[in-house]
Amino acid sequence: MAATTIIDYATDRRDDAKQAVTDAQSELAVAQTAIANTAEQLTDETALLVSLDKSVADIRQKLSVVPTPADGETLLAALEQLTIRQRAAQSSIVELQAGIAVAQSNAAQAQADLARANTQLTTAETDLTRATDASNRRDDWKTALAAEPLKSIDTAATKALDPNTSPEGDVFEAATLRIAEIPQTLRERAQDRRAAEAARIAAAAKNTKTAGDAVAAEHNTNSGLSAQAADLWVAFLAIESATGDFVASSVTRFEQAQAALAGVADITNSPLTAEQTASINDASLQAARDTAAAAEETVQDARKDVEDKQAILDGAVVAAKAAPTDLLKAQAVQDAEDDVAAAQTAFNTANDAWIAEQKDYLAAITDVEEKQAALNAATLKAVAAQADPTTDPDVIAATSDLAAAQQTLTTAEAAYKASSNGILHAWEAAVPDATWRLFDDYEEAQETLNALKAPSAAARQTALDNAEAAYVAAQLEADASVDVLSQLVALQETRAARAAAAQQAATARLFSALRGDN
Repeated sequence: MAATTIIDYATDRRDDAKQAVTDAQSELAVAQTAIANTAEQLTDETALLVSLDKSVADIRQKLSVVPTPADGETLLAALEQLTIRQRAAQSSIVELQAGIAVAQSNAAQAQADLARANTQLTTAETDLTRATDASNRRDDWKTALAAEPLKSIDTAATKALDPNTSPEGDVFEAATLRIAEIPQTLRERAQDRRAAEAARIAAAAKNTKTAGDAVAAEHNTNSGLSAQAADLWVAFLAIESATGDFVASSVTRFEQAQAALAGVADITNSPLTAEQTASINDASLQAARDTAAAAEETVQDARKDVEDKQAILDGAVVAAKAAPTDLLKAQAVQDAEDDVAAAQTAFNTANDAWIAEQKDYLAAITDVEEKQAALNAATLKAVAAQADPTTDPDVIAATSDLAAAQQTLTTAEAAYKASSNGILHAWEAAVPDATWRLFDDYEEAQETLNALKAPSAAARQTALDNAEAAYVAAQLEADASVDVLSQLVALQETRAARAAAAQQAATARLFSALRGDN
């Protein structure tokens, strides 16, 4: 039965490596025995050939002094049989020499196989140890996932965020009421800005995943099984890491979120003064504040449009690189680039208008600081020259410049305060930092609890098991391909050795065949 877990896979690989060592040892022994047996046969055949050569030489000597024709006929008949045997021995020697070459090649191959098998066994045993440790760790996680409090922490998080659930949702309901001290319009703008920033932080990871998915898709289409298995291994490691983090930290995160909501709900924790409440909810400023909030939302929407179109462009670039000959995908990149450029222009226009008065105000502040520094320098220079600063031309000019800059600053400050940007900033400044911190605690606690709502502990375990099984199945398929290739290469090397031995003795064998030796 095929392995479905990493530890089973590692165990099988270790067992296979052990068997490979045994097989290589057996092959080496067979090859060494073949060398010894063939060498012994070669020695015997060589000795026989030497004996036959001597006998042939003796008969030829006798023929040279044969006394009668009858005696010569007998010697010639004997010489004929000796010659046949002599040629058969020569042919046998050629075959045995070739056999020794093949056996020596087989022994060398077996020796290499044995060394490789021993190395693979060492690696497999190390991998099995690591797999065992990792499997034990995952088993501990699964035990924790199947037990309380992790088993139902998703339900607990859901109840903690439900104002209609008592008593679990009471703390959240009280915290929500406390956060309502910040007017809804201002609160919604703050939440939108926070969510947009969170999306920007997540964008890099999302873009990385998009590129990774494209790599995996390309591997599935055009790359080998090993590359596909490697992609699944990376995916498994990601799920494994997330599972480990969940087991290790989810209970603590849940408790911290509950404590944060309790802190927010506590009306004695950084309460607003009557003056602060009045300033935050000043009815005379409400219309201008609502207009300012709407104006900022327009600018933020324009920025989001740029980011959305940039995300489309990023995806189009990946798709185009995955299909470099697809002209439609190349055109999609160009169209997306044009959309990004147009959206960026629209945002720049809106943002420039939004910050125009603030920009002028800040520039006026800087100008006053510079003019004040110039006046100070002119005054010091006049004093150093023992001149009356009140009548010094440079001091008088610097004083005039400073007065003009201060007047410009007064005008710029008034314009900024009257602008939507300035009105919204003033409204935000009316809320104390302690209240903003409570609001941030409230938002973070919600994010934590929502993250714990799904997936459930059971779903996480299933995802981990499925990812492991998918990787193992792909790796087994990749291993099978590698093993087949290895066997074919070994067969090729063995036959190449035989061909080399045959080629080496080709001349002698061809002559022997021509002569009919056997």
